[in-house]
Formats: sequence, structure tokens, C-alpha cells
Amino acid sequence: MDTNIPCEVNPDQKILNNIGLVCASNAFREKDEVLNMINNLGTVYNDPVKSENSYECFWKVLTIYQEQPKVLDQHLDEILDKLTDYVRSEKFEVKLKSEACKYLYVVMKVRRYKVIVKRLPHEVTDLPLILELLQSPQFGDEDWQARHVLLLWLSIVILLPFPMAHFEGQDMVQDPLVERILALVKKYLMTNNLYNVAAFLASQFVMRSDIKDIHLKLFLDWAREIIIDTETNESQKAYSMSAIASILKHAKREDILPHIGLLTEPKVLSSFQDSTSSLFRKYGMKALQRIGLTFLKPQIPTWRYQRGCRSLMVNMNAAGDLTNSIISNQSPLTNGRKESHIVTEMPKDQEQNDIEVPEEIEDILHNLLTGLNDTDTIIRWSAAKGIGRITERLPQAMANEVVGMVLEVFNSREQFNAWHGGCLALAQLGNRGLLLPSRLKDVVPVILKALLFDEVKCYASVGDHIRDAACYVCWSLARAFDKNVVQPYVKTIASQLLIVAVFDREVHCRRAASAAFQENVGRQGSFPHGIDIVNKADYLAVGVRSNAFLKVSKFVGQFEEYTLPLINHLVEKKVGHWDPELRVLASKALNNLTEYAPQYMAKTVVVQLLEFTSNMDLNIRSGAVRALAEVIYALSVHFKKSNMSLIDALGVDIIKEIEGLYSKFSDRRQFRGMGGDIMKEVCCHLIKNCSQASLPFHGHTIIVSWVRLVEDCLGNELVPVRDAAVSAVNSLFTEYFKSDPPQYPEYFMFDPALGNIAKRYAEKLQSNSQVLRSGYAMALGNLPNFMLINHLQLVISSLTQCTVITPSTAKWTDSRRDALAAIRIVCAAANVCETSPDYLEKLFNCFLTALQDYTITTRGDVGALVRMEAVTCLHFLTVEVALKAPSFLEPLLVQRIIGNIIQQAGDKIDRVRAHAGLILAKLIHNEPKIPHIPFHGWIEKVFPNKDCKEINWNGIAETFPRLIQLLLCPPYTDHLLLGFILNIGGITETNVKVASSCFFEYLRISCTPLNQDIIASRILHTFQSYQHNDRVTQPMLNFLDHLLSSGCFVPFKENLGSNFPTELFKLLKVESRKCQEMNKLMALVRIYCHYIPLSMYPEVSGSALTELSRYLCHRFLFVRKNAATNMYETLLMYGDQSLIPENNLSEVLAILGDTEWDKEVGILRPIRNRLCQMMGVPPPVVAKTNT
Repeated sequence: MDTNIPCEVNPDQKILNNIGLVCASNAFREKDEVLNMINNLGTVYNDPVKSENSYECFWKVLTIYQEQPKVLDQHLDEILDKLTDYVRSEKFEVKLKSEACKYLYVVMKVRRYKVIVKRLPHEVTDLPLILELLQSPQFGDEDWQARHVLLLWLSIVILLPFPMAHFEGQDMVQDPLVERILALVKKYLMTNNLYNVAAFLASQFVMRSDIKDIHLKLFLDWAREIIIDTETNESQKAYSMSAIASILKHAKREDILPHIGLLTEPKVLSSFQDSTSSLFRKYGMKALQRIGLTFLKPQIPTWRYQRGCRSLMVNMNAAGDLTNSIISNQSPLTNGRKESHIVTEMPKDQEQNDIEVPEEIEDILHNLLTGLNDTDTIIRWSAAKGIGRITERLPQAMANEVVGMVLEVFNSREQFNAWHGGCLALAQLGNRGLLLPSRLKDVVPVILKALLFDEVKCYASVGDHIRDAACYVCWSLARAFDKNVVQPYVKTIASQLLIVAVFDREVHCRRAASAAFQENVGRQGSFPHGIDIVNKADYLAVGVRSNAFLKVSKFVGQFEEYTLPLINHLVEKKVGHWDPELRVLASKALNNLTEYAPQYMAKTVVVQLLEFTSNMDLNIRSGAVRALAEVIYALSVHFKKSNMSLIDALGVDIIKEIEGLYSKFSDRRQFRGMGGDIMKEVCCHLIKNCSQASLPFHGHTIIVSWVRLVEDCLGNELVPVRDAAVSAVNSLFTEYFKSDPPQYPEYFMFDPALGNIAKRYAEKLQSNSQVLRSGYAMALGNLPNFMLINHLQLVISSLTQCTVITPSTAKWTDSRRDALAAIRIVCAAANVCETSPDYLEKLFNCFLTALQDYTITTRGDVGALVRMEAVTCLHFLTVEVALKAPSFLEPLLVQRIIGNIIQQAGDKIDRVRAHAGLILAKLIHNEPKIPHIPFHGWIEKVFPNKDCKEINWNGIAETFPRLIQLLLCPPYTDHLLLGFILNIGGITETNVKVASSCFFEYLRISCTPLNQDIIASRILHTFQSYQHNDRVTQPMLNFLDHLLSSGCFVPFKENLGSNFPTELFKLLKVESRKCQEMNKLMALVRIYCHYIPLSMYPEVSGSALTELSRYLCHRFLFVRKNAATNMYETLLMYGDQSLIPENNLSEVLAILGDTEWDKEVGILRPIRNRLCQMMGVPPPVVAKTNT
């Protein structure tokens, strides 16, 4: 590696390549690179660019090991020695020492400061050095990482077991050094980025044996005064409280107890409770619990629950009761760690006499319980841990009261934050064995409620953090109690955990429940079908919501212990959920579970859902209708297998109630208003499923009402409503009409038009509403075949006409896309290739024309939707014709088909390119082969069948290197060239880079001058074909600029016989006429500058100078400045090759460079005219306007 450049300027790719490999390795592979960067630190720290690049590379390399920091341990000493040598040496500048400290900060961040601090050198001579650096005025605000490291370093140095006076020379006394250190602590304790390390340093320093007697009380007084001072801001109070909390954490009980009165004053304890600063409240809560621990002697209560050995092997093998010999201080699975709950018993009366509970503990516990209701999670978590730690030192009676007070927060009067804090507290108590088996009867019901806690707040809900914490409690209970203790609650806990694991809305709750269930299966060993479910409902399986709802739940539902709980939860909680996506998933999940409890579904669930349809809550009502539809269809499928009638299963009354749902909703006007569209959508879903279930409504008047509802929804503005109506069309007419006209004359009594469905729908395609066109087009495509067969010509003609772009329908891409999709469906249903081959030519022309739809709106290139559907239609029809009427596929038609699809495969939009690429691969490898594909063999070599299955068609880097190989195939040249022009001249950086690289490399390596002339002629042809078409001409101009700049295009400079420069100039002149587009003007300026060195074409070179001089006085200021800049740069490089006289070139450059081109045009015009005279070209003439 170069000593001047310690790392690549852009190391991202190298680093990213290593990510993911670390977990599979126990070696620090970048050790040499890291040490090299450290060694080069002394040579790069003065260069800001190199220094920044080196630091960034060092940071990225070490950050790879953030999740596996122990890999660095065996190399830490070498790394730290090299970095600390920079800091400790007197020959290095402060700036280099600061840079070395920044590197140390990165190491600390990755490996954590507790590990690094112990490995830092700590000698007497280091103390004055560190103090000097911390007080150095050369350290600016940007050097906070260096101060962070030095403060932590100081915290280990001051622990040296010598009197503080020995740290100073003989001329110095103790007090100044102590005061200097205390001053630094107090200074940095009030600094945002350093308060935490300053608090740690304070806790180490003031607790020294020779310091604490004098300065501990003084420091606590200082911090206390800041906290109770009303004029101090909240941040400073928080920083001071962090110092107190740190001292309480690291101090010995006997040292801090004499001063505890300073911290228990009401002013101090109450100062943080009402604070708006979460940081202040957090450290206040930490200090509060540690004050409580200081009052109580550390001891392990003998009354807590003792489970003994926790052996997974014993649990899973159901080995029976554990023998007393297993209960020891070290179990086989604890790796030498002692179980905290295994103690030597002492008599209860001795324990009760030894524990003295001060009065202050009651207030402290009250404040901690109040902290469970805090708005911040971190504070609730701290309060929960404090309750657990303090309860561990209390006698049994008082501890039982604490558990009771925690359980009291689970009530409807408390806010949801209290439920979360209560769950965390219960988990802490359970982990410490402080929840006795007698309390489980109170705890379990509360946790079961918390597992399903969900409160709606406006358009969202709260409770996911409560459900997550409840899963944590279940996890802790599994580890805390013996399986015999938990056995009475196994069924309910297992059911509730699985309900959350498969049906919760939030992914973290599902995963937490899955983990808790897995822990219970392993620890308790008594959960029904635990191993099978754990294998299926794992972390990844429940991570995807749809997979959890539809697949995992179906697997779990097959076990009878869980079937009814899952179904009941869906009906009671999820069918009417506020989230519409969950309502849909819940209804589908009920469909899946129906086969496991069909009688329960038919007799109980259907009745409940029908009752919900009368609910005034829109979510419950609409969800019930959707779920009812799914259950009815699932029941019909199940009972059809057993040859049982749905009427017998449900009963006549239920069938009549289902039939009357539409009338009920209509009479209550629930199809109107804001919720009307939702009810229409779910009713269409109900119509579809009832039709598929063949409910006995044939000839009933309800069918006419259903048809009217579906037709009303076909013209709805909302896409989901239209889609629901379209999906109902086929099932409804197939089941209840049977033929055209329908078999049931009763329908005509209510609506005579029901006999001409296809004709009426075809007429709707002439509507002036895009929504109506779109809905009825898709409805036509979904009509049953017996309705289409007699009106096929009308239907296809109407749909084809709907795809035509007219001035009034130019932006109606949705209706054109839907019409194309409908044509494809109709052709498949009616078997057009065999029954009506006369339509084929018209259909192919329709699809090929649709491929030219490049409609652009404020939504972007919306024509891409039409083109993608047209590609799909072409594939379908071509394959069908190749199979059934191959003689129709003439060479010219096949050439147009393949050429246009190749053009779409080179599109600038990823999804269009991917879709067209897949279709192209299918066509060229179709069986039977598509006849007359031009250069079929060459295309198959470019796109081998085995590669087509692996190509990432979305990735332009994989497709364009292949497509470029077809550029010189005449049938595809124009199509491919247009795609490359649009991509090279586009604005997507990736597309520009990849397409440019492929195209120019192909010109440079694979193209002869003759082939380049062919490409040049096709470029001119494309430019001329799309003249004044901004969609193509803007990218075309950018493409020409890139092409002429590449230096690999022979027809422009090296081929003197080529007419390309002259013809291109003519087209540029036409395109620039009356052009006011800024981007176009800038591109034209750049292209004209390419003509300046073409002295072998004096006519166009001179004309280009004239055009450029015209832009020097353009009305747009930016165009003038840009034209002058581009001319100056071009003449500076190629002036000797231009037509400008050599003796005038220097003055021309001077004028271009010195003139302020942002002045008024009237001032600039004489300068421009003089410039033209010196260049030897006629100045532009100002056009005169007739008055």
C-alpha cells in the first residue's frame, strides 16, 4: 500500500465485499491493513483529504467487527500500543496526538470502553501528560473524540495505588493537582458529548481512599446544588444527576451511606419527576434505585423461588423429577457460572431479624412504581430493573406487597405506558425468582390480557410495545419456574403466544412471541406439539405478515388444541381490525382454518359474523361481510367433498339472512357516504364467493340487485372497488345466468336490459369517463364465454377502439391498459386463433401500436403500463398463433414483433426492461419455435436458454452488454439504437454509465469504419424521425454530446468523405429553431463546440462559430455564460485546429474570458460582433419584427 495514501479514496466496495463473512470467521483479516494505516498516520495527518480518507477507511474496517468484537482481542494490545505511542511521545505535535486519539475512539466504540480502558497503559508519568492534553488550547470543539479517550484514560491512571501527592513533583503540593482534575471533571460534565465519561471519571476519582474523605461530600454538594437550582437548564441537571448515579454505582455502601441524606432530600428526589428532559428523568431513576440499594444490605433472600438445575436435556426428554444431587452451585449447562437462585438456606426468623427496611424505601418504591408509567421506554425499563433489584433485598412480606402494587398498574384506568412498565417489572421479578408460584394465578391472567392489548388511536393503534413486553414476561416465566408449576397455565399461555406469533400486526411482536414460545417449549417441555410448531413458526417464517397469517396459522390450526383459539381470536379481534389489510388477511385465514372445524364455523362463526354485520362500526361491519364471504366459500368446498348441501349445514334461516344482507345495507343507506365504497367492495367480494359457493338464489330478485351493485362499482373511482366488482363478474353471471339470455325469465321483470350484457358493456367503452372505460373493459374480459360468443366482433372492435389514443383520451393510460388486458382474456376464452382468425391482423396491429404509447403526465412515464401490457399481449397471441395458425406469422410481422420487444428490452425504465426481457427470452426459446425470427440463431447465442433463467433482467449491467451484440442486425438496429440513445442521454446515472460503456466500447472494438457509417446514418434517421419530439430529442442531444466526446466515432472526425457532420448540423439547426428549453440549449452549445476543430469542414465549422456567437447574446443569462465558458475551453484546447486566424486566437480567448457575460444584451452585442470579426465569421443578424 502506498505510504502516502493509506486507503482507497472510495473503500466502500471493498468493505461491502467483506460484510457477511465476518460471522463465519474468527480471524481479524484486516490486521495488516489496520496496522499499516496506524503506521502511516504520522505522514498523512497534516493533509486534510488524506487524513479524512484514512480515518474513514479505518472506521469502516473496524465497524465490520461491531457484531463480533472479540475477534479483535488478541490484536488489541498491538493496536493500542502503536496508537498510545503517538500520544505519549513528546516529539509529536498535538494535532497528531489528537488524530491518534480519534483512532482510539473508533477502537473503543467497536470493542467497548470497559475492555479498552483496562488495556491502556497506566503509569505515573501518564497523568501529567493526559492533564496537559486535556487543558491544551490546541484542542478545538471538533476534537471531542480525543477528549473522550483522554478522560477514559485518566480514569484508569488515577486508580494507581499511590497517594495523590506522589503524582506530582516535589515542588508541587497535592491540592492543585486534585483541584485541576476536579475542575476538568466539572467542566466536561457539562459538555454534551462528554458528560457520560466525565461522570465515570468522577466516580473513580472521588472514591479514591485519599480523596473521598474530603472531596466526596463536596462533589455531591456541588452536583446537588445544580440539580435543585431553578435557573439551571435541564441538560445540566441531567449531567449532574448522571455523575451522582455513576458514583452510587461504583461506590462502596459504607462510603456513600454517611452522605445519603444529601440525596434523599425532597428537592432532589422530586426534581426530575416532572422534568421534560427524558435524560434527566433517566438518570434520576437510576440514582433513585441505587439510593434504595444503598439503604438495604446486599443479601440473597432465602424465600425466593428456587428452581434448581435448568437442563434443556432433562426438559425435552421428560426425565422426571430432578434429584437433590443436581441442585448444586454449578450445573452442567452453566459453563462454570453459579445459578443466582441457588443459595444456602438460613432460618426464616434470622432472616427477618437481620433485614431492616428504612422508611425511605417506601417513598423510593412509590417513585419507582410511578416511573413505570413514564412516557419514555428507557425510563420505564430503568424503573422496572430498580424494582427488581430492591425487592430482592426485602423481606418476603414486603416483597409480596411490591408484587401486588405492580399488579395494580394493570387496570383500565391506567395509561398504556403503565401496562408496558408493569410487564417489564414482572419480567424482572420473575427473572430474579421473586414471583412465587402462589402469585402465578394473579400474574398469568394479567399477562394474557397484555398479550392482546390493542387500543385504537385515530388512524393507528397503541399496544405493540405492551404485547412485546408481555412476550418477554412469558419468556422469563419459562426460565424461572419448574414445568410442574406452570403446567396449569400451559394451554392458555401456548394458545395466546401462538395467536400473537401468527396474527399480530407488528413484526417485532410476532417474532417476540415466537421466541417466547420456543423458550417455553425448550424450558418447560410440555407445550402441545411444541417441536413441530417451533420448526414451522420460526423467526423468519413469522417475519412476513402474509406468510404468518396464511401459512403458519394453517399449520398451527391443524392441531386441535389451537384450532378454536385461533378462530375465536380472528373473529373477535381481527375481523373488525382498524387496519384494512389485517381484515383481508383475517378473512383469508378463516378460510384456511375452516377445514379444521367446519361444524364450528357453520354453527357458531357464521352466526357471529352475521351479528357483526349489524354493527354501526364500519370496520367491524365490513370486516364481517368479507370474513363471511370467505367462510361461506370454504364451507361450500368442504361440504361438497362430503356430498353435503350447504343449506343443510347452515340452515334455511342463515341462507335467507345472507340473501337479505344487500337489502339490509341498502335500507340503512350504508352504501352511501364515506364508508359506502368500503361496503360496496366487501359486498362485491360476498357476491363473488356466494356465486362460487352456488347458494340457491337462482331466479331470485336478489340477483338483479347484485348485478346493479356490481355495475355501479365498475364505474367507481376507487381501484379496489372496481377490482372487486370485476372479480365478481365471471362468477355471478356464470352461476346465475347460465346462458345469454339468462335461463331465468324472472330477471327481465325487474331489468329488461339483463339480456344484452355484452352489448351494453361494449357501449360503455365509448364513455367520456376513463373510470367507466377501465371498469367495463375489464368486465368484458371477465364475462363468461357464453355471453361473448354471440357478440365477439362487437366486443373486440370496442376494446380495440378503446386502446386508440385520441386528443381527448391521450392521458387515459389506465383504460388503455385494461382494454389490452381484456382483449387478451377474451381471445383466450373465445379461442380466437381457431374460431375467428380474421381478427388476428387487427389484434397484432393493436398490440404493436400500443407499444408506441409513451404518454407522460405528472406521474411520469405512465405509458409504460400500456407498453408492458402490450408486450404481454403480443407474447400470448404470438405463442397461440404459432401453435394453432403458424402460417399467419409472416416474416415482416415477426420482425416487427421481435424488433419492438427488443426496443422495450432496452427501455430506460427497469420494470419495462425486465418484463420485455423475460418475454423476449420466452419467444426466442418457445416450443414450437416461432417462425421467421430474423437472426434467430444469433439471438439464441446471445441469450442462451440456460442463461435466460439466471439473468437479472432488472439490471442494466447484465442486459445491455448482450443487447449491444444485436446492434448491427439490420431489423433491430433502429430499435436498439433508440434504446441506447434514451439511456445514454437520460438522467439516470447508472443507466448512463452502463449504456455509454457498452456502446462506446462496441464502437471502439467491434465496429469497422463501414459499420460506423451505417450506425451514423441510422442516428441521423432516428434524429430526423423524432424531430421536435422532446421525449427523444433531449436525450438525443445529450447522446450526441457523449458520442462526439468519446473520440471513437470515426464518421465525425476521421472519415473525410462522410456527410455525417453536415447532415447532423442541418438537423441541429432545425431543432434549435425557436427552442426555449434550457437543457436543450445547453446541449446544443456543447455539440456546436465539437464542430470548432473541424477545419476540414470549413462550412459547418464556421456556421457552428456563428451559432455559438448567437448564444453569446441569448436572452437567458445562464446560456450566455455557458456558451462563453464552453467556447473558451474548446478554443484553449483545439484553437490551433479551428478556422480562427492564429494571430487573433489569443485576443479571442481574452475577450471570452474577461467579458462579464451576465450584463445586458445591448451592452454585449458590440463585443460579440467584434469577436465574430476576429474569428472570421459573419455576426448574427438581429431578426426584425414587422409592425
